[in-house]
Amino acid sequence: MGPFRAAGITLTQRNVWNYGGKSMDNNLAVRFRSLTIKRRIEMDLKEAFSWNTVDSRMLRGGYDLRYNPNFTHTFSMNSDRAKRVFLKVDYDGKHFLDGETRYNQIRPSLTFRIGNHIHLVTQFNYAWNKDNLQYVATVSDAQQADVPESYIMGRMRQETYGFTFRLQGNITPDLSIQYYGSPFTSVAQYDRFKYATNTLASNYSDRFQEFTPDEINSTDGNL
Repeated sequence: MGPFRAAGITLTQRNVWNYGGKSMDNNLAVRFRSLTIKRRIEMDLKEAFSWNTVDSRMLRGGYDLRYNPNFTHTFSMNSDRAKRVFLKVDYDGKHFLDGETRYNQIRPSLTFRIGNHIHLVTQFNYAWNKDNLQYVATVSDAQQADVPESYIMGRMRQETYGFTFRLQGNITPDLSIQYYGSPFTSVAQYDRFKYATNTLASNYSDRFQEFTPDEINSTDGNL
């Protein structure tokens, strides 16, 4: 099969409903997987398009929230797994057609086989995200019990750095000891605060109303 020991393309179409019969996700995806002959390089590439995405968890028990159509990208490639040392790179991304929300993460890693009993994996993680409909808080008026709660959202710009370390020692075919650690740090900035209005509206701008500068004030460092 040319330069490939194995290669294949799959096309899938997925539909998801909740227990109430509401459509939560509809997408179409194409996936390519291959293994080369010469250096046994593996590659896995998947591209999916969702034209209907509804999230029932984003508002923390509040209304369901509709997102714009979006593309999801998944890419993975690694060198020969049979070698004592091999490299792997993973990338995950999601980009929405509103242009305001996107997620990206890349994870390069090195795996070492030390002798026949020690297995060591080191991985660096970096994620850079922007979400224009990120949940911020739920507020209510204690003086008006009949008024429904309001859900506050904002634009979040976030960067996350992490490192994963996994060391495994095989003592017998049935017994191994493993150490796993994954420290990380994450920084996020919030602005463009808004409250949810018609969260299932077809028109993106109808799902929220952004606060004007005059409607936002700070008390003791809190908005």
